[in-house]
Amino acid sequence: MNKNRILLGVITSAHGIRGEVKIKSFTDDPKALGSYGPLQDKTGKRNFVVKVQGEQKGMVLAAIEGVRNRNAAELLRGTELYAERNLLPSMEEGEYFVEDLIGMDVMQDGETVGAVKAFHNFGAGDILEIAFSNGREELFSFTGANFPDIDLAARRVTFCPPEVLIIGDKPTRGEP
Repeated sequence: MNKNRILLGVITSAHGIRGEVKIKSFTDDPKALGSYGPLQDKTGKRNFVVKVQGEQKGMVLAAIEGVRNRNAAELLRGTELYAERNLLPSMEEGEYFVEDLIGMDVMQDGETVGAVKAFHNFGAGDILEIAFSNGREELFSFTGANFPDIDLAARRVTFCPPEVLIIGDKPTRGEP
């Protein structure tokens, strides 16, 4: 993964017949998506000039320079849009990019128990995927209760597992 580029959104579908698209934005202000200059695809080989038209049901409606019809817009479905990190605003204390979490050590009771494998949001909230040292991989709600401390400088996140986990068909107490 290129840590110099940050995922800002993903094109989810075409919108209308003139080449507009719907974009799921990962920015604090979804309408700012077009203000970071040309965005790139995952490979960094294609550039997209995005002109935000508005919002609808949590999605950004946008025109992409050079995309003039629905068929061309449909071909962009699933395209991830990245910006160079240096073009983004400075982060406030306690803020971080999701990309910065990936690969961090996961600490529990002062011991390293695994690493952050991925960050997800399937619509019901943010989730961290942890690859535990014992080979297991689990998903946990990304809340302050489950992850009370994120130390960017030390590249570690403190994990406090929920009091009761359901693993298979047996409840267990706080054991990942």
